[in-house]
Amino acid sequence: SAEDLGFYKADILAKRLQKINPHIQVHAITAKLDDSNAAELIAQQDLVLDGCDNFSTRYLVNRVCVQHQVALISASAIGFQGQLFMVEGDSACYECLFPKEDQANESLRCADSGVLATTPNVMASLQAHHTLIYLGLGIAALKQKLLLWDGLSLKQRLLAFEKDRNCPCCQAR
Repeated sequence: SAEDLGFYKADILAKRLQKINPHIQVHAITAKLDDSNAAELIAQQDLVLDGCDNFSTRYLVNRVCVQHQVALISASAIGFQGQLFMVEGDSACYECLFPKEDQANESLRCADSGVLATTPNVMASLQAHHTLIYLGLGIAALKQKLLLWDGLSLKQRLLAFEKDRNCPCCQAR
Protein backbone atom coordinates (compact mmCIF):
# COMPACT_ATOMS: atom_id res chain seq x y z
CA SER A 1 0.00 0.00 0.00
CA ALA A 2 0.99 3.64 -0.36
CA GLU A 3 1.89 4.04 3.33
CA ASP A 4 4.38 1.16 2.99
CA LEU A 5 6.45 2.84 0.26
CA GLY A 6 10.07 3.34 1.28
CA PHE A 7 10.02 0.61 3.92
CA TYR A 8 11.51 -2.89 3.78
CA LYS A 9 9.06 -5.68 2.86
CA ALA A 10 10.35 -7.75 5.79
CA ASP A 11 9.50 -5.00 8.29
CA ILE A 12 6.04 -4.43 6.81
CA LEU A 13 5.30 -8.17 6.83
CA ALA A 14 6.54 -8.53 10.41
CA LYS A 15 4.15 -5.79 11.55
CA ARG A 16 1.24 -7.39 9.71
CA LEU A 17 1.97 -10.83 11.14
CA GLN A 18 2.20 -9.37 14.64
CA LYS A 19 -1.24 -7.75 14.14
CA ILE A 20 -2.72 -11.05 12.96
CA ASN A 21 -1.35 -12.92 15.97
CA PRO A 22 0.05 -10.82 18.83
CA HIS A 23 1.16 -14.02 20.64
CA ILE A 24 3.94 -14.84 18.16
CA GLN A 25 7.47 -13.55 17.98
CA VAL A 26 8.52 -12.14 14.61
CA HIS A 27 12.08 -11.22 13.75
CA ALA A 28 12.48 -9.30 10.49
CA ILE A 29 15.80 -9.50 8.66
CA THR A 30 16.43 -6.91 5.96
CA ALA A 31 19.84 -8.13 4.83
CA LYS A 32 20.30 -9.32 1.26
CA LEU A 33 20.54 -13.11 1.11
CA ASP A 34 23.84 -14.19 -0.44
CA ASP A 35 26.60 -16.79 -0.12
CA SER A 36 27.99 -15.06 2.97
CA ASN A 37 24.84 -15.39 5.10
CA ALA A 38 22.54 -17.98 3.49
CA ALA A 39 23.66 -20.96 5.58
CA GLU A 40 23.42 -18.98 8.82
CA LEU A 41 19.90 -17.75 7.99
CA ILE A 42 18.53 -21.04 6.64
CA ALA A 43 20.18 -23.89 8.59
CA GLN A 44 18.08 -23.61 11.76
CA GLN A 45 14.69 -23.24 10.05
CA ASP A 46 11.97 -25.89 9.82
CA LEU A 47 10.79 -24.57 6.46
CA VAL A 48 11.84 -21.91 3.97
CA LEU A 49 9.36 -20.12 1.72
CA ASP A 50 11.01 -18.83 -1.42
CA GLY A 51 9.36 -16.12 -3.47
CA CYS A 52 12.45 -14.45 -4.92
CA ASP A 53 12.47 -12.94 -8.38
CA ASN A 54 15.80 -14.13 -9.78
CA PHE A 55 17.44 -17.43 -10.61
CA SER A 56 20.72 -16.92 -8.76
CA THR A 57 18.95 -16.44 -5.41
CA ARG A 58 16.53 -19.31 -6.12
CA TYR A 59 19.46 -21.68 -6.81
CA LEU A 60 21.27 -20.46 -3.68
CA VAL A 61 18.22 -21.04 -1.47
CA ASN A 62 17.70 -24.48 -3.00
CA ARG A 63 21.35 -25.46 -2.50
CA VAL A 64 21.48 -24.34 1.13
CA CYS A 65 18.13 -25.99 1.96
CA VAL A 66 19.34 -29.25 0.42
CA GLN A 67 22.68 -29.07 2.26
CA HIS A 68 21.00 -28.48 5.63
CA GLN A 69 17.97 -30.74 5.08
CA VAL A 70 15.55 -27.81 5.44
CA ALA A 71 12.21 -28.15 3.65
CA LEU A 72 11.59 -25.58 0.92
CA ILE A 73 8.36 -24.42 -0.72
CA SER A 74 9.11 -22.23 -3.70
CA ALA A 75 6.62 -20.04 -5.57
CA SER A 76 7.20 -18.01 -8.70
CA ALA A 77 5.08 -15.92 -11.01
CA ILE A 78 5.58 -14.29 -14.39
CA GLY A 79 2.96 -12.79 -16.62
CA PHE A 80 -0.27 -14.69 -16.03
CA GLN A 81 1.39 -17.93 -14.89
CA GLY A 82 2.76 -19.32 -11.66
CA GLN A 83 4.70 -22.32 -10.41
CA LEU A 84 4.90 -23.94 -6.99
CA PHE A 85 6.99 -26.90 -5.80
CA MET A 86 8.52 -28.40 -2.68
CA VAL A 87 11.91 -29.82 -1.77
CA GLU A 88 11.76 -31.98 1.33
CA GLY A 89 13.95 -34.69 2.84
CA ASP A 90 15.59 -36.73 0.10
CA SER A 91 13.33 -35.43 -2.67
CA ALA A 92 14.40 -34.03 -5.99
CA CYS A 93 15.44 -30.40 -5.80
CA TYR A 94 14.94 -27.24 -7.85
CA GLU A 95 18.08 -27.92 -9.85
CA CYS A 96 16.82 -31.42 -10.76
CA LEU A 97 13.76 -29.79 -12.27
CA PHE A 98 15.47 -26.73 -13.75
CA PRO A 99 19.19 -27.39 -14.43
CA LYS A 100 21.30 -24.26 -13.96
CA GLU A 101 22.66 -24.27 -17.49
CA ASP A 102 19.07 -24.02 -18.82
CA GLN A 103 18.24 -20.96 -16.69
CA ALA A 104 21.07 -18.56 -17.39
CA ASN A 105 18.76 -15.72 -18.48
CA GLU A 106 18.35 -13.48 -15.43
CA SER A 107 16.11 -11.13 -17.44
CA LEU A 108 13.18 -13.52 -16.98
CA ARG A 109 12.01 -11.75 -13.83
CA CYS A 110 8.77 -10.07 -12.88
CA ALA A 111 10.46 -6.67 -12.86
CA ASP A 112 11.67 -7.11 -16.44
CA SER A 113 9.01 -9.34 -18.00
CA GLY A 114 5.93 -8.09 -16.19
CA VAL A 115 3.37 -9.89 -14.08
CA LEU A 116 -0.34 -9.34 -13.57
CA ALA A 117 -0.71 -8.05 -10.00
CA THR A 118 -2.99 -10.91 -8.97
CA THR A 119 -0.69 -13.71 -10.16
CA PRO A 120 1.84 -13.40 -7.27
CA ASN A 121 -1.09 -13.13 -4.84
CA VAL A 122 -2.57 -16.41 -6.07
CA MET A 123 0.81 -18.15 -5.89
CA ALA A 124 1.51 -16.73 -2.41
CA SER A 125 -1.89 -17.99 -1.23
CA LEU A 126 -1.20 -21.46 -2.61
CA GLN A 127 2.24 -21.37 -0.99
CA ALA A 128 0.74 -20.32 2.36
CA HIS A 129 -1.89 -23.06 2.11
CA HIS A 130 0.74 -25.72 1.44
CA THR A 131 2.82 -24.34 4.31
CA LEU A 132 -0.06 -24.70 6.75
CA ILE A 133 -0.91 -28.26 5.72
CA TYR A 134 2.79 -29.19 5.84
CA LEU A 135 3.54 -27.64 9.24
CA GLY A 136 0.14 -28.40 10.78
CA LEU A 137 -0.70 -31.79 9.34
CA GLY A 138 2.62 -33.12 8.03
CA ILE A 139 1.24 -33.33 4.49
CA ALA A 140 3.80 -32.70 1.72
CA ALA A 141 1.39 -32.68 -1.23
CA LEU A 142 3.93 -30.99 -3.51
CA LYS A 143 6.95 -33.17 -2.72
CA GLN A 144 8.51 -33.95 -6.12
CA LYS A 145 5.59 -32.29 -7.87
CA LEU A 146 5.36 -29.07 -9.82
CA LEU A 147 2.11 -27.15 -9.66
CA LEU A 148 1.51 -25.01 -12.75
CA TRP A 149 -1.19 -22.33 -12.53
CA ASP A 150 -2.49 -20.47 -15.59
CA GLY A 151 -4.16 -17.17 -14.78
CA LEU A 152 -5.78 -16.82 -18.21
CA SER A 153 -7.55 -20.19 -18.37
CA LEU A 154 -7.63 -20.65 -14.56
CA LYS A 155 -6.36 -24.17 -15.11
CA GLN A 156 -4.03 -25.83 -12.70
CA ARG A 157 -1.86 -28.86 -13.42
CA LEU A 158 0.21 -30.98 -11.10
CA LEU A 159 3.21 -32.71 -12.67
CA ALA A 160 5.32 -35.35 -10.94
CA PHE A 161 9.06 -35.29 -11.54
CA GLU A 162 11.95 -37.51 -10.56
CA LYS A 163 15.31 -36.79 -9.01
CA ASP A 164 18.09 -36.18 -11.52
CA ARG A 165 20.73 -38.78 -10.64
CA ASN A 166 23.36 -36.39 -12.06
CA CYS A 167 22.15 -33.29 -10.24
CA PRO A 168 25.21 -31.43 -8.91
CA CYS A 169 23.16 -30.03 -6.04
CA CYS A 170 21.21 -32.82 -4.36
CA GLN A 171 23.50 -35.67 -5.36
CA ALA A 172 26.25 -33.99 -3.36
CA ARG A 173 24.39 -34.56 -0.07
